[in-house]
This record gives sequence, C-alpha cells and structure tokens, in this order.
Amino acid sequence: FKQEGCRRLGIIGHDREYFYNPWNYDLAEHLYQDEPHELLMFLNRHNYESLLSEMTETRILNQTLREERRQFEKELRTQKNEYEKQLRMLQNRFDDMKNSASFKIGRVITAPVRKIRGDRYREPASAHDRQTLEKT
Repeated sequence: FKQEGCRRLGIIGHDREYFYNPWNYDLAEHLYQDEPHELLMFLNRHNYESLLSEMTETRILNQTLREERRQFEKELRTQKNEYEKQLRMLQNRFDDMKNSASFKIGRVITAPVRKIRGDRYREPASAHDRQTLEKT
C-alpha cells in the first residue's frame, strides 16, 4: 500500500510548495516512510500541538472577553451613577416645588374643583393640603 498507493494517489515526489498546506507534505512523507506506529505517533503529536494552539487561542480570547466585560461593567456603573445623580437632583427639585408656598397655595385654591371632578387619586402635596381637603 505504501509504495503503490502513495504513487497512485500522486502524493509522493513533490516539493513542499506543491502542497497547499505544508503539514500535508509532512503527512505524505510520514505515510510513505514511517511504520504504522510511527505514523500514529506523528498524528498524535500533531493533534496534541493543534489542541495546545487552540487552547492558547481560547485563553487569549477569554482574557480579551474578560477585559471587555470589565470595561463594559465599569461604563455601566458610571452611567448608572450619573442617572442616579440626575434622579436625586430631579427628586430634590420636585420636593422643593411641592414644598414651595406657591404650590401649596395652588393646591388649596384648586382643592374644591379637584374634589368636584373626583381627582382623589392625586395625592396632596402636604399634610396641610390633606387637612384642607378633609374640611371641604
């Protein structure tokens, strides 16, 4: 098989550049020259080296993904902090508005109209407004 099979397949007698993949040249040489157990050792070594290469690539990819994830999480935390800061600022502005004299006066003035319309789902801004609504 070695001599006749390799000759019929046309895989012997060519330069390394003839083969698309240089490893195929090495395989053809081992197939033609080696004993079966030597060929198996060659194939096992090649498989082992391929697995090591893939594992290395996987480790590099995993490391890159971990770094990208850390950066993304950092950016998300920064955005979250900014939004929470904006929310606190708006909540403070809203509380200031609800506690302002003009808002309280407006609530007192519009209380009868709101009661007639049935706007009870709207919570009064302060205890003073609640007392005013209960009196009317």
